[in-house]
Amino acid sequence: MRTWIWLFSGFLAVSAARADSGDFLTAVRADTVFLFIRETPPVGVVCHVERKGPGDRAFVRMTQNPLRPAVSGAQVSAILGDHYSTIQAQLETVSPEQMLLRLRFDTFTSMIYSMLYHPVGTLLGRFFKMPGHEPGNQYVYRVLWMNRDGEVIRARESEVRIKENPPDPPDNLRVRLTERGVAVEWDYPRWRPGRGDLTVQFVLTRKTSAGIWERIHDRILLRMDGLAYFYADPLAERGETYIYAMKAVDALGLESERVEAGPLTVRDITPPSAPAGLTAESGPGGIRLIWNQNPELDVIAYHVYRWEGISEDSVRINADPVSWEDPFFIDEGAVTGVQYYYGVSAVDREGNESVRSNRIAVFPTDRTPPGKPMNLSAGLEDGMVVLTWAPPADTDLWGFRVSRGFDEANQYILSEKAGLNTNYSDRGTDKTPLRPGGRYFYTVKALDTLRRAGEPAGVWITLPDREAPDQPGGILADIEGEAVRIRWNPSPSLDAAGYRVIRHKGEIAEELKMEEPGRTVLFDRAVQKGFTYRYSVTARDTAGNESAPVTSAPLFMRDFDPPPRPRFTAARLTEQGVRIYWELVVDFDLAGYHVYRSVQATGIFERITVFPVTDLEFVDFSGTPDHWYRVRAVDTSNNESEALEAVKAVRGPQ
Repeated sequence: MRTWIWLFSGFLAVSAARADSGDFLTAVRADTVFLFIRETPPVGVVCHVERKGPGDRAFVRMTQNPLRPAVSGAQVSAILGDHYSTIQAQLETVSPEQMLLRLRFDTFTSMIYSMLYHPVGTLLGRFFKMPGHEPGNQYVYRVLWMNRDGEVIRARESEVRIKENPPDPPDNLRVRLTERGVAVEWDYPRWRPGRGDLTVQFVLTRKTSAGIWERIHDRILLRMDGLAYFYADPLAERGETYIYAMKAVDALGLESERVEAGPLTVRDITPPSAPAGLTAESGPGGIRLIWNQNPELDVIAYHVYRWEGISEDSVRINADPVSWEDPFFIDEGAVTGVQYYYGVSAVDREGNESVRSNRIAVFPTDRTPPGKPMNLSAGLEDGMVVLTWAPPADTDLWGFRVSRGFDEANQYILSEKAGLNTNYSDRGTDKTPLRPGGRYFYTVKALDTLRRAGEPAGVWITLPDREAPDQPGGILADIEGEAVRIRWNPSPSLDAAGYRVIRHKGEIAEELKMEEPGRTVLFDRAVQKGFTYRYSVTARDTAGNESAPVTSAPLFMRDFDPPPRPRFTAARLTEQGVRIYWELVVDFDLAGYHVYRSVQATGIFERITVFPVTDLEFVDFSGTPDHWYRVRAVDTSNNESEALEAVKAVRGPQ
């Protein structure tokens, strides 16, 4: 059985970019360290692997023979062994020599196959593994690239902790039925640098109702950053219930936890054909619809749909399914004067519904005006007059006409719209404004499809004051302990009922909770040191009107605690100067690091960085072996940490 691979460019980001040192990456399974070199060594270059364990003062060479790529077809067959025929079929090569050329000079393909088939990495001189490590210990691995003269032309190091790191499981595994079978979809996080992320493929299984788990694919489901994950299971049997499960697998064969989706019962989802022969006839009892029976034997019912215009959305008008034995329906809700269109769909025993039949048009008529709207009421909401009512019982309603005036005899129309919306909000207009304290009379009339108006319903309402209160007086924000105290003078408006306080942090604005709305002082205990804040206050009156804001001056929450000291400071003499590096400091408002230099370990140190350094290293281009260095962390409030003992520039590997 051949194993086929889906190849996508997204995998190159997953594998090749993940490297502890930039040129190779390491991973652990049980007590064995696996090492993958990113690129095949060029002609004339070999690699040696060295290791330094706990208690070792120097590196110890692990490779008796150097890692070097194969140069002949015989080596290809011997090294790949049983994998040769599988890889040959996947790469579609005709000879070991052609396979070697493909793997050696195709960087993308060689990286994929080195991760999936470790003998390929051995063949290309880019794979090494070493067992026998003590779990939990920390080791340092080093790779040396050497030329024909045995000279080291490049060296890279990487720290390795002996601990397995299984991949994360797939996310959001889901299954759904399609006309061709079961579609399986899932998500997986994009590759994250520095997280030991070596996931390369997925394994999909399913369990039948008999409780048997089985793998359902013979090709490799390769990880594909940036693309949707999808697999079609065309062999799922109708009537069977399945549970699907998936695991993520990394380059070492480590598997994630299993995630499941289902159960899913496979059934027919192919809809029947559309009904044919639809006719319609208008009569005293409504509109009578008749159509032909469907030819499919599994059709059990029909649905009837109505459109109120050729471009409008349809509405299903049968509450219960229409039996397949009696293909007719009477629409008793048709309104006179409206152009209707009808269509019918068929439904099979699995609930699959066909497309609608061809539409047929009907135009019923009527001469009776509509009745009076019921239960008309008027209220206030956010400065608007809101009218609500109940419609009359007429079946041919088109819409409603809303009017406003200062008395019951003289009114002007505010709205005349189609639809059965039984509420209206009046904001007023430039020509017909709503005046604070004004008294108005509103009427609502129902309109039928021929635009005939029925008897009006009326209601009175008096408006409150809608003018905003005066803004509060001066505002002051100052620091009190770990909090900010905000104080302001009250609004002079007599109807001011409370205040709203907004905290501004850069572009972020957030309203603060007022336990007592009428107070003029508030403590904000959710501020953070190292940030600048502004506060604004508005007044609100009893009608909900809000004043213009008054805003405080900016207030900087200074942090008086210095950050922790950088540890493990070291200095190395390089061709460019002295390279100083240190360990990361974790502090919530860390701004960076300053580097200091002196000619004596106990002398006066002068700062040589103008601005805080945000990296974990700094090159002093004018540094010499006679210089001593110290590194201090600095936060956004310019607090500097203490420094550890001074270090002197020494010669050593970069």
